[in-house]
Amino acid sequence: LTIRGSFSRLHFMILPGQIWRITGASGTGKSTLFSLLVRRNEEKEYEGEITYNEEDIRFIDRQEYYRKVLCVEQEPALFQGTIMDNITFGKNYPAQKIEEIIKICGLEDLIEKKGRDAPIENNGKNLSGGQKQRIALARMLIKEPDVLLIDEGLSGIHKDLRNNIVDRLVLYARQNNMAILTISHDHEFDHAADRVLKIGGKNEKSGS
Repeated sequence: LTIRGSFSRLHFMILPGQIWRITGASGTGKSTLFSLLVRRNEEKEYEGEITYNEEDIRFIDRQEYYRKVLCVEQEPALFQGTIMDNITFGKNYPAQKIEEIIKICGLEDLIEKKGRDAPIENNGKNLSGGQKQRIALARMLIKEPDVLLIDEGLSGIHKDLRNNIVDRLVLYARQNNMAILTISHDHEFDHAADRVLKIGGKNEKSGS
């Protein structure tokens, strides 16, 4: 992904396997940047361009784009079904792949306790916030995106478990050339970040 334009005069390029942490004071535009990256505000005019593999994302078919760029949000939407339904959307994945994703996302305890076919109520009403976030993370990872955005998407997970998930997630990302961009009020990605993009301030670990 490459960002060029007048949005806080940003100009940066995200390479495969890189971990980026987005920081900045409240109201500086962190969430707005993510909204642009996931094309929520596509109908609104903005100066500059966001490109994926040198192609303006506004001209990429949405379905194709969302195979490559996915987002884990603070309040994920789960549907009525089983745990595995919410992870796989009914698609068939290799058993080894499923086991890998379950481990990365720290879901072993939940599945051991409840079972893979345990029912989930609409919007995950019978789950904790952290459990919902772990399932949402697994849902995105199993699709093997090129870019994963995490917008406070691990905030509800207990600190120790969250740190373990981050370590496994970062290793997976580097091994699979998946870029990660994260917004978080905590600092769980500090040790792993290749770049710190401070909106409204000077970038850290960056050549520009």
